[in-house]
Amino acid sequence: MGGVTLDVPVGLFHRHEGDVVDYHWSHDELGPQQYSMPPYYITDMNAALENIREYSNKACAVYIDSLMREANPILAKTFRRARQYAIKTKVSLVVYF
Repeated sequence: MGGVTLDVPVGLFHRHEGDVVDYHWSHDELGPQQYSMPPYYITDMNAALENIREYSNKACAVYIDSLMREANPILAKTFRRARQYAIKTKVSLVVYF
């Protein structure tokens, strides 16, 4: 989103007998289908989670900025200050219900 990238540390997955790496399903018009997973795995889950958090914060900032370009200047400044506060205090601007 807007030049924001998500880096995930991965390594090459060496398939062993019995590993399930394919997903099979049937489509009414196309018949049997299969999707094979790429041969990679996440090598450092903690680093991946931190990168996802950083990506989320950056992407959110880019998105809000894109919305605020045409907004009332007071509203835009309020959103920017709220984002700065969230970053400084390490709280989320998103509330899940």
